[in-house]
Amino acid sequence: MKNTWPWAVVLALVSLAVATSAFSLANFGAPAWVFVLLLGWMLTVGLPTSVAIVVTAFFWNGVSLPAFLATVATGALVLQLGALRLVQRRILKRRV
Repeated sequence: MKNTWPWAVVLALVSLAVATSAFSLANFGAPAWVFVLLLGWMLTVGLPTSVAIVVTAFFWNGVSLPAFLATVATGALVLQLGALRLVQRRILKRRV
């Protein structure tokens, strides 16, 4: 895994889609097993994106929705990239 950018972009976008699906399905009364699967993703691979969503929502002062979404997407990408690079370093340390 030499280039982590494409993986970070894909994981951030998929995690944002999973979070959006969870919020949308909650309004329509989806079955509980769906939320177990979605929460499983958001607490494992999507954890950096989940952190970006929660931190941005906590500190947001309500300027505008597009700015909020752009901030969340940027934060998710940065945190996913950092997490992937951290995992990459740990894997490379074990091999040496």
